[in-house]
Amino acid sequence: MKFPDTEFACCFCGETVERVKPDVGSLLYIARFDRSEEEQSPHQLFCHAECLRSRLHQSAKLYAVDAVMMDFL
Repeated sequence: MKFPDTEFACCFCGETVERVKPDVGSLLYIARFDRSEEEQSPHQLFCHAECLRSRLHQSAKLYAVDAVMMDFL
């Protein structure tokens, strides 16, 4: 899916998410995940990889960002 002229704002810091690896990334929050798909309420949020990483508990690894950065190097 491409978003040609769309700007993305980070849900943590509010700044623009530039189109450089590993950004643009998104989070999918699904309210009522324990219910049927029809009853769920998904919401997509955008963020900088580093903003997300800095807010995750140390036990939560961000493997997707690490994989993207390995491809970039």
